[in-house]
Amino acid sequence: MTILTEFLKPKLLCQLVIKAEDKLVSYTCFNEAIESFLKISNVEKPLPQLSLTELKYILLRGGQMRMIVNKSASLLVQFLQLGTPV
Repeated sequence: MTILTEFLKPKLLCQLVIKAEDKLVSYTCFNEAIESFLKISNVEKPLPQLSLTELKYILLRGGQMRMIVNKSASLLVQFLQLGTPV
C-alpha cells in the first residue's frame, strides 16, 4: 500500500494560459496533470528527466485535448484525449 504518497505535497509545475471559449484563461498545473498529458502524448521520458525546453516544446506541439479543470480554483486537474467522454 502506498499511503504516504497521498500525504506528500504536490509540486507546483507551471501556469498554463489556454484559449477557451474565445477567452484566455490561466490555470495552475501540478505534476499529476502534466504526467497525464505526457502519457497521452506518448512521451517515454519521465517528467523529472525532461528539461524546461523539452517540456515547453511538448506542450506547444500537443494539439487540442480535453481537460478536467476546477474553474473556481483555476486548477487544471487532468488531460484527456478529445474523444474521451467525461
